[in-house]
Amino acid sequence: MKRIINGLTYNTATSTLLARAEWQVSDPFDPHDGRERQAELYQTRGGAFFLAITTEIPADSDRDARQKVEFEVMTDGQAREWMLGENDVEVFKNPFEDPPEAGAEQEPGTTIYLRVPPALKKAVADAAEIAGISLNEWAIRCFEQGAKKVAA
Repeated sequence: MKRIINGLTYNTATSTLLARAEWQVSDPFDPHDGRERQAELYQTRGGAFFLAITTEIPADSDRDARQKVEFEVMTDGQAREWMLGENDVEVFKNPFEDPPEAGAEQEPGTTIYLRVPPALKKAVADAAEIAGISLNEWAIRCFEQGAKKVAA
C-alpha cells in the first residue's frame, strides 16, 4: 500500500516492517469506538518512520465490511516511543538502541534476622507463593511499603 504525504512517498511494500500492535478502540468520542484496530510501524529505505493504521469497518445496510487504512508519519522519537513505550507491541526489528539491561545493585545486600511465630511464617510464605515471588522478595516489598508510610 502506498500513500504520498506532503510530496513524499510512504510505501509498505518497499519499507521494513518494524513492529505491530492490535487493540480495540474504547473511546466513546472516537467514531471507531468498539472496532478492531491494528497499527504497523514501518521504516522507509530513506530512514523515515510511519504507521499504517487499519480499522475494521463492519458491514451496514449500505456497504459490505471493509478496512480503512490511514498513514501517520512519525519522527524518530515518536516511532521509538510508540515501539518501546508502554504499548503492547510485537517488535520484529528494532532500529533503536535497546534500553539498558538491568544490572546488579551497586551495594551488596545486608542480612536482617527476624524471629516470627511459625503461623505467621507460614502465612507470609503462602502470600509470597500466591504472588509468585520468593519469600525474601515479598518481605523486601513489605519493608519498602512500611518505610514509605513512615517517611510520608
